[in-house]
Amino acid sequence: MLGPRGQQTVRFGKLSDDLLSLARKNPLNAMSLYRWLLGICALSLVLFHGCQNNSSETTKADKLFSNFHLRYLQADQTYRVEADFAKGDSLHKAMSTAMPLVFWGDSEMPLRNLPNRSNHYQIASQGAFKKQHSFRYEDEAGQMHNHDFELSAIKSFAIDGIVSQQKGLTISWQGPPLQASEDLRLLFSDRNSKAASIEIKGPSEGSRIKVSGDFLKDVVTGPGFLFLVRTQKGDSKRRNIHTHHELSFYTQAITVEILP
Repeated sequence: MLGPRGQQTVRFGKLSDDLLSLARKNPLNAMSLYRWLLGICALSLVLFHGCQNNSSETTKADKLFSNFHLRYLQADQTYRVEADFAKGDSLHKAMSTAMPLVFWGDSEMPLRNLPNRSNHYQIASQGAFKKQHSFRYEDEAGQMHNHDFELSAIKSFAIDGIVSQQKGLTISWQGPPLQASEDLRLLFSDRNSKAASIEIKGPSEGSRIKVSGDFLKDVVTGPGFLFLVRTQKGDSKRRNIHTHHELSFYTQAITVEILP
C-alpha cells in the first residue's frame, strides 16, 4: 500500500531487438535493460551541463553547484559514479568548472573532458553493496568539502500473485520501506521488445505495494522481464554551496508472465 504522498507516473518506450535478445539469453543478468535505463538516467547529468553558460565572459561566481550521481548494479556488483560542478550566481547562468581533487570514498575520481561535456568526473568500480557513501572535493582555495549520503538496497523482490493488465500487480521486496526522498521504478519488457515503466513516489507504509496495471496496456501478454530501480535523491544548501545528489540501486531482473 502506498503512503498518503504516493504517486504513480507512467512511461512507455521501445527496446531494440538486440537488447531483448541479450536479456532472453540471460534474463537474471539483464544487462541490456540496465544499459537502456542508464542511458535515460544519464540525461539528467547532460541537462545539468546543458543549463550552464560556458561563455568565457562571466561575472565573478558567488555560488558553487555540485551534482553527484551513483548507480549500483546488483547483477554484476558494479558502481558507476559521476560528479559535476558549476559556478555562477544561478544554476541557469553557471559555468562548468573543475576542482583540484574529487573523491568518492577513498577513490579519487579522474577528470574526463567529453564532447559537449567538460569538467566531468567519472569512476566505475566493482564491489559488495555499501549503504554509506561519501563524496569529497577540494575547492580552489584548498578547502575540503564532504557530503555523506545513504542508499538503501533491495536484496530481493517478488510478485505476490499475478501480473495483469486489468488487475495490476502486488510487489514486495526485502529491504526497508520507501522514504519521502525515495522513489521506486518498475521496468518491464515484453517478448516483442516493448518496454513499460511506472514510478512510485515514497513514502510507502511497508515493503509491499499494490500497482495499477494501466501502464501495461500497450505491452504484449506472455513472458517478459522485470527489474526495479530504487532511487534516493535530494537537494541541500550550505552557505553558498548548492548540492544535488541522486543514488540508485538496480536489482537483478526476474522473468514474469503478463496476463490480460
